[in-house]
Amino acid sequence: MPLRYPDQLRFEASGIPLPGEAHWELVEMVKKIAKGQNGSVVYQTFKEHFGVMTNSSSLSWAEEDMATALNRAAVDAVAYVAQYWAAVEEVASMGLPVPEPRILNKIFAKHDVPVRIEPPELRIVTVDAVVGAASTDAAKGDAVPNRFTKIEQIGQGGFGTVFRVSRSTSVATFEYALKILDPSAFVGDRDKASARFRRESAVLQRLQHRAVIDVIETGMIDDLHAYILMPLIRGRTLRDCGLSVLETIKLFVEILDGLHYLHNEGVIHRDLKPSNLIVRESDRQPIILDFGCAFLFDQLAETTITTSQIGSIGYVPLEVQQNPKLRDSRQDIYACGIMLYEVLAGRRPVPDDYKPLATVAEDMAILDPLIRRAIG
Repeated sequence: MPLRYPDQLRFEASGIPLPGEAHWELVEMVKKIAKGQNGSVVYQTFKEHFGVMTNSSSLSWAEEDMATALNRAAVDAVAYVAQYWAAVEEVASMGLPVPEPRILNKIFAKHDVPVRIEPPELRIVTVDAVVGAASTDAAKGDAVPNRFTKIEQIGQGGFGTVFRVSRSTSVATFEYALKILDPSAFVGDRDKASARFRRESAVLQRLQHRAVIDVIETGMIDDLHAYILMPLIRGRTLRDCGLSVLETIKLFVEILDGLHYLHNEGVIHRDLKPSNLIVRESDRQPIILDFGCAFLFDQLAETTITTSQIGSIGYVPLEVQQNPKLRDSRQDIYACGIMLYEVLAGRRPVPDDYKPLATVAEDMAILDPLIRRAIG
């Protein structure tokens, strides 16, 4: 009999796609069921439950048509699973062996599909498409979605911890940077924090600029731990590059272009510092990291956002140190001025007692007015 689930979930879960790897495992499962004399009947049954009523001209075409029909339905994981199980039950009524719910649930859990088959019910684990099951490390903030393998910790900051993780498909293994965000913003008002996280994540995922790290995916591991999945950039931080004056200027032109783009999109970084800027090995392209964290968590909870969390001392204007509620794109410009001076002079400037770069090297004198204006 068809799986039952609340009508409201047809709307709440609408648009949650089925991961590609899960889809292909389920297709392969149909092929296993179809082995034997009734292969065409099995494929036809699955096709019909996924809305395709035409007959295929051969067994091979039936197999391909079945896979195509399932693939088209993968845009909605809940409906896909409900239709899939209905087909499984019909095939079982023919006396053919079929997988038990626990076998299918294992596939769902493996790929973070947010459903569980418990006949006659279809249980929704979560209505967040990218939520992973919490691991035993969740309370420590070390959990990763269970489709990834944690390799090593590669960063730690005020907003959370960054891990290098891998994910294997049927053809290759891919590596990513996964940031597990500090749960403090979710402690006071989880509903408010989660709603903002989802809303602002949608903005971040639309951003595209060569100098800004891509956001591949965002989600929640449990009620308190949000995460951001990003490409793993191989390179050196701004402080470790050892560039010439001209190379440094070209680098900052790129960084400022990226910031100009972010500011036009309404995103203020608010935590720019050398460790949040990496120069990619392959093409010397500077990449702004961590640009989403202050943006995501800003205004979530008045009692949890502190000065130390909204920027790093030394790269934050005095006005913002005194009043963390100040939010202005000029904070990012200030940080760029500080960093440019630091990279060229080997030390940060003192805004109230500015020592010109010309005292380091005469050819840098042209930059002094620009830096003075940026940190003014």
